[in-house]
Amino acid sequence: MPPDLFILLEKDGTPVINSKIKPGMHVLGIAAKAPSIWRTPIGLELFGSRHFGFNYDYIPVEELITKVLRKLIK
Repeated sequence: MPPDLFILLEKDGTPVINSKIKPGMHVLGIAAKAPSIWRTPIGLELFGSRHFGFNYDYIPVEELITKVLRKLIK
């Protein structure tokens, strides 16, 4: 979730733009931590989830990945 990055790539490493995604398309996803400045209260106000109209608070990508991995391990 913003401001962290989620990057989609084709199998050959070519970037995939959101508007080019089609049902059944196989892509690779990479999550990356945003620069620290975007994770500050002001940074989140300017570029966080709620700025884009989502009704949820920011959770850092590393916490989201940890939650997913814990569920998979169980």
